[in-house]
Amino acid sequence: MPGSVSIPNDVFVAVNVAEIESMATNGFKDIFVMGDHGGGQEQLRQVAEQEDKKLSPKGVRVYYISDYYQKSDDDFEQYSVDHHIPVTGHAGVSDTSELLFFEPAPGKYVRPIYKTVPFDPGPTPEQWKADLERRRNPQPAQAGAPRGAGQQGEGTSNPNRVNNGVSSDPHMSSRELGKVMVDITVGNTIAEIKRQMAEKRGSKDQEN
Repeated sequence: MPGSVSIPNDVFVAVNVAEIESMATNGFKDIFVMGDHGGGQEQLRQVAEQEDKKLSPKGVRVYYISDYYQKSDDDFEQYSVDHHIPVTGHAGVSDTSELLFFEPAPGKYVRPIYKTVPFDPGPTPEQWKADLERRRNPQPAQAGAPRGAGQQGEGTSNPNRVNNGVSSDPHMSSRELGKVMVDITVGNTIAEIKRQMAEKRGSKDQEN
């Protein structure tokens, strides 16, 4: 994507290990790991499991919170399909609406051209549903495939691709839709945090 910065997996893992262990050294007892991007989710899961095993004898627990990203994204896409909103992609309705929701003043985070900017078409509702089914019930050859692989407009092999980093139509984005996305994300994240803490700490600690 234009403007993106990528780092190798081993560097990404090392940075997260250093962050977790720094927090543990500084006295944190419950450390939650989550990422707002499709890439790196498997590395975050592995790091959380590794560090939880390493640090739990010291009373420190580490949790990978996957619902912050994937479930919340899926839930908003289902909301979009139900309300006839374009299924989102990079810089689509979801991303743009969230930024609009958090903007302290118009134009601070999102340029007004989001209402007219050309975009690389995202998946149709039918394509999104098929992708969701593949991810939830992967065949052996598909296991581990990146989220959204093969979706319309996402591949660089498309000769008509609009290569400006915007995939799917962001023109319907709004602060109101941003609040919907934020509420979904916060609700899913808190629910998973509580569930995992109850599993690792027990109900007594959870009440405290």
